[in-house]
Amino acid sequence: MGPQNQIDQPHNHQEEKQNFQPNKFENKVFLPTWVIILIITVTVVIFGLISYIIYHDFISKSVESITTKEEITVPTLPSEETIEKNIPLGKRTILYQARNELILFNLSTKNKSKILNSNNLIDFDLSEDEKFIVYSLKEPGFEGNSDIYLKNLETDDIIRLTQRNNIASFNPKILPNNSKILYVRREYNSSTNKLSDGEIWFIDSDGDIESSKKLFSSLKIEGLETEECCASEEEKRSAKIGIYDISPDSKTLVYWKKNWGAECSGLWQYPYFSNLNGSDFFTEKFNQQNIFILEEQKEFNWEPHKIFWLDDGSFIVGQSGPIPIAGEAIYYYDKNQNKKWEIFDSFKQNAREYDTQVSINDILKKDQNSFVIVYNAYKRLEDTKYFVEIIKFGEKIDLANLNSKKYFVIENLNTQNDNIFEVKLLNENILIYEKQLDKNRFGLYSYDIITEVEEKIDEFSSRIKFDL
Repeated sequence: MGPQNQIDQPHNHQEEKQNFQPNKFENKVFLPTWVIILIITVTVVIFGLISYIIYHDFISKSVESITTKEEITVPTLPSEETIEKNIPLGKRTILYQARNELILFNLSTKNKSKILNSNNLIDFDLSEDEKFIVYSLKEPGFEGNSDIYLKNLETDDIIRLTQRNNIASFNPKILPNNSKILYVRREYNSSTNKLSDGEIWFIDSDGDIESSKKLFSSLKIEGLETEECCASEEEKRSAKIGIYDISPDSKTLVYWKKNWGAECSGLWQYPYFSNLNGSDFFTEKFNQQNIFILEEQKEFNWEPHKIFWLDDGSFIVGQSGPIPIAGEAIYYYDKNQNKKWEIFDSFKQNAREYDTQVSINDILKKDQNSFVIVYNAYKRLEDTKYFVEIIKFGEKIDLANLNSKKYFVIENLNTQNDNIFEVKLLNENILIYEKQLDKNRFGLYSYDIITEVEEKIDEFSSRIKFDL
């Protein structure tokens, strides 16, 4: 009886309770599709960000570990402030004194740093690597007393190199290898209240007093105390020896000693060229080559008054004829003192035909085969002109012929205007010089050889000393 039998079967409520499964979607509210998509998108983004942070942190630590071991550097573009304009690699720093201030000027960045401000500042020197400054200051105790200090420009540490005693120390120069400081010292005699004529000494850069040693003494000048003496009282009291320059290999010193000048003209500074071991720098070979012959067939030795060393040990000398002979010569010698190049010789090139006096100011090797030379020339001293030229090795140039030559600055002594006191090459492109603007104004200038532009660095009411 099929259906009838199913209906009539007894009802088991316990089994029905156990087998009952409620509907999962019963009483539930369905979310719109766009909300579901938004939730999924946000979840994916958050997961991605977390993964990126974990990965970036891992990579950063890995790179840091690598760079500390292998020193990997990432190149960066220079900012506008660090881009050089017409300034080649090499020296670009000028140290100068104006009034009581000692200022370090960077020609690339135009930055001026005041190193010292003191009424007691006497003189100073900048090391070749531009890391140290040595200077002398007036000290109490006796008239003319002074001592020397060394400043590290990287750490600002200052070392006092000479001690307070009866010795005045000044005119310091740093050896190019920074190992020693050369200076002039004068001993004070309390009974006569006078200073000695002077000696050149050196001391180690760490200030070890035991390292002090005398190198050279001044000359004994006869007749200096007589009534007929042509020297002024100031000249009599002055130092009779001083330092000009030191060779790049730190082995040779250019210095001066005072002695009588011509025709009762007072005391003159005569240049000397000596190795630090006490021997003469110029060898007999040099002297034998360094001669000229006048029309009377008489032989004379040129007298070097300036020397310009090159990195390979070769050098260029600026020379003049012995008094009363007027003449100039500029010659190049190799490191073994063999004459290799006649740059200019006033007798061989008939300079007298132009009635012109020539003197070299500075010269620098530009590249393997060319040089930058700076010189001055005049027919009348009050119209001295300054010239700069690029010359090839082995080339002879007629420096005395001023026709059609372009000068970069001129003196005008009659008006006390544009007087040039010193001209130096900072590098192969830049000249530095001091110029008198009027009676009480002085300017420090740079001149760009490439662009032919003169630029004023600073101006003061007193003379400006500078060092490169």
